[in-house]
Amino acid sequence: MLTKHILEVLKIIGSASTSTIFSDHYYAYKYNKQKAKNINVWQPAVLENAGRYKKKELQKLSNLLYYLKKKGLVENKSDKKEGVWAITPVGEDRLNIIRAQNISQKPFLYCNQLKKGEFKVIVFDIPEADKRKRDWLRQSLVNLGFEMLQRSVWVGETKLPEEFIGSLNELELLSRLHIFIVKEKGTINFSA
Repeated sequence: MLTKHILEVLKIIGSASTSTIFSDHYYAYKYNKQKAKNINVWQPAVLENAGRYKKKELQKLSNLLYYLKKKGLVENKSDKKEGVWAITPVGEDRLNIIRAQNISQKPFLYCNQLKKGEFKVIVFDIPEADKRKRDWLRQSLVNLGFEMLQRSVWVGETKLPEEFIGSLNELELLSRLHIFIVKEKGTINFSA
């Protein structure tokens, strides 16, 4: 993700010019990667073509930096065309959110044998704005052996690992999730 890359670089080094953020090595790498997709062979970049590719990528970068500036995530500390960019406090907050989203893209995998516990009903209400976290939770519940009753209602007997609860806490999902333990099963039959 280009936004994350820019914000990470600016957070680490404080401020940087456009050419520092994306060196020639980056463009040669991107050009080689694109060529490899097209012809299934990794070839060195042809300088002339890499130069055209670099110009196109620089325009994308310029557009992205303008967008990030408009959103208040970065600021231009120079009047020159090249620009000296720095991350803002709002940008640092956004970087933390992006990092959390990257964590949420990896569903919880429980590699040990799943341990049976009490029958549980898990209900959650996670808004569309946190779709990645919601998808992470659903995939994690599948990996833990839970079954879906409705999109936000899941049932299962697997004991929830402490690491899973810790991940829910890190992703700030505990306040949007309820876990009910069922002591006696009644009229609902889940064996069908």
